[in-house]
Amino acid sequence: MRNSEPRGASVETRRTRRTRRTRRTRRRFSRALLFLLTVGLTIGVVNGCGDAPRAAAVDPIIARDALRATLDIWKSGKSPADLISG
Repeated sequence: MRNSEPRGASVETRRTRRTRRTRRTRRRFSRALLFLLTVGLTIGVVNGCGDAPRAAAVDPIIARDALRATLDIWKSGKSPADLISG
């Protein structure tokens, strides 16, 4: 017998079973979607929160000299490439 329903099963019974299956599937999908959203949000919060990377420590004297050299080249109308070439 191919049909798994009893011989006396009415059309209404088949519809009820189909409706139950559909509701069950929707519930499972909703739960899976809620789970994935929760996991994604958790990962986003964990990765987004934390200490910001800090800049490396810089020697103020070297930084001042580099800034002066850059501004002097800029004042003379040369390009930044001239600073690199020396």
